[in-house]
Amino acid sequence: MAKAEPVVEIEETPAEPVKTRSKILILLAFSVVVLLQMIFLAYVLRGFSSPPPGEQQESIPRLALEEPVQRLDLVEFPITEPFTCMAASEDAISGFNVMAKFTLKIEKSKLSGFETLHNKVKDKIRGEIVTILRSSKIEDLNDPNCTRIRNRILLKINEILAEPQPLVKEVIVVDFRSTPM
Repeated sequence: MAKAEPVVEIEETPAEPVKTRSKILILLAFSVVVLLQMIFLAYVLRGFSSPPPGEQQESIPRLALEEPVQRLDLVEFPITEPFTCMAASEDAISGFNVMAKFTLKIEKSKLSGFETLHNKVKDKIRGEIVTILRSSKIEDLNDPNCTRIRNRILLKINEILAEPQPLVKEVIVVDFRSTPM
């Protein structure tokens, strides 16, 4: 007869603490990677919005974007006719056809005074807007927000109106198209 071998029970140590610890470490590593990606993305996006070191940006006051504008007491004053012109590129060989339509935001309390002034100088305002569009750089014409163009128009209109306090608070781009010639 064969001898039966005694059955020896081997106690297994539970693997749960090891699995839990490894899960926590994996989640922690994943969180760190995600955090680093967010920081890198913020750095890259901020880097694209500011000029490279040593390169100076054109100094145009950002009146429309920096001043907090109270939206409740502003009304829109449409400049009804669209502006169309040709803008030359920097190489002066090619250019762009530009079509733009703008609306101005004015304080409700100053609207009647603005309308009176606007009727007196609307041809001059139109000429200056066309001049601004014609002299704009390609980067400005391709900017989806038309930031520099809006700021230049805002400053020029308030300069033409020659009031002690700026009447036009904001320039809104209703329609803007620039197509290469």
